[in-house]
Parts: sequence; structure tokens; C-alpha cells
Amino acid sequence: MIDYKVLSKHVPGASCAGSIYIRGIKGKDGGDSFKFILEKANDFIDFDAELILNAYEEALKPKGREQSSISHLDESKMTPA
Repeated sequence: MIDYKVLSKHVPGASCAGSIYIRGIKGKDGGDSFKFILEKANDFIDFDAELILNAYEEALKPKGREQSSISHLDESKMTPA
């Protein structure tokens, strides 16, 4: 589970919390399957979905000498953890 907060789209200066659950299973054929569940009470914006997609992309990237970044995210919508 990942808890996060982003700036509210509707209330300046406020933030909205959400949680992402990732569930995985190993299929009978040996393949992996994942389900992403996003829980949020209000103020759902496209940025919430972008967070899920970017976290998944980063998790699947091969780890090497060069560190990858998620610089294409609009960090102005993020709040400190």
C-alpha cells in the first residue's frame, strides 16, 4: 500500500490524500498479474493515475548504474511526504 497526498484541484492550498494498493498473483501458466486499486474520497484528477503509471514503469525498469527519474511528472501538484 502506498499513501500519498496531492494538491487539491478545487481548494487552493489544500491537499487530498489517497491510497494505492497493488495486488499480484502468479498465474497457472507462470505469468504474473497485477491489479492496482486507487482509493480516494474526493478530488480525483488525472495526476492520480499518472502516479500509478509512473510508479509501475519505474518498478519495471532494469536497475543499473544510471538512475532513472520521473522528471516528466508535474511536481507542482505534489506535497511533501
